[in-house]
Amino acid sequence: RPTDVQALCSVGASTKKARKQEGSGAFIGDKGIGFKSVFVVSARPAIFSNGFHFCFNEAPEASTGLGYIVPTSIERVPAAVEAHLAADHTVILLPLKPGKRAKVERELASIAPETLLFLNKIAQLRVVVNGRVLTEVERRVAPVRALGAPGAEGGDHLGEGDACAVVTLLTRTGSGSGSEEQRRDYWFYAHEEALPADVLELSRAGVQARSCAVALPLRSGVDTDDLSALQCSGRVYAFLPTEVHSRVPFLLNADFVLSSSRESIQVHRPWNLWLRNSLATAFVRGFLALLR
Repeated sequence: RPTDVQALCSVGASTKKARKQEGSGAFIGDKGIGFKSVFVVSARPAIFSNGFHFCFNEAPEASTGLGYIVPTSIERVPAAVEAHLAADHTVILLPLKPGKRAKVERELASIAPETLLFLNKIAQLRVVVNGRVLTEVERRVAPVRALGAPGAEGGDHLGEGDACAVVTLLTRTGSGSGSEEQRRDYWFYAHEEALPADVLELSRAGVQARSCAVALPLRSGVDTDDLSALQCSGRVYAFLPTEVHSRVPFLLNADFVLSSSRESIQVHRPWNLWLRNSLATAFVRGFLALLR
């Protein structure tokens, strides 16, 4: 869409912000600077989508003297892109800077499977280098009807706006006879709460409710005495992982207002304090649903 291209050519003009305010909330950023981070590894990122092909250059463009934000049309689609391009696909090509390849390969190959846990629109992530699959993460969701939401007498339903599921994360490494597969199961409970009238947040103006979620690790595999699957860092997510750890043995996710680096939560903002309290409710409801 034209508005999306304009956002890529600007700073602080994310189109996700407007869609957050419309109430969906399932977007991982809204500061309008996320795409610019690709310049750490690529001097000429390119986008191919819906018949439009263009790139951005780190070096200043001749006619404007500006770098990073001036799009340049691409006349020929590279063969590497054409093989993956379809009518409903977007392909982003990042020609790597000298010396960046090894680090990028290493970080992609070691990506944590939980990265997909709260990304509802991504079911599979595959890292392929020179035709060889380094790692593949698949997210499978099995919805569950929890028995008796708190406050319901004998009811076999969830709280209004809540959702419950068993989420399985499958990680495959290698290929052929040398391939390995690991499985992690999580009891996933999402809880929606209406925004209190006294909580004001300019970056979430117009929002009336938000959903937060907890993911409790479950035993996986045949050996029910194996507790390794229950080990959990307690990392806090804002759809993608932050560098904040809660010190509780399960994972937390909410639409927190973050620092520009996405690594830390602005802990004293009323919006974030409200979400923190909502997560406590989500845990209680989710744990009781698991027991039942």
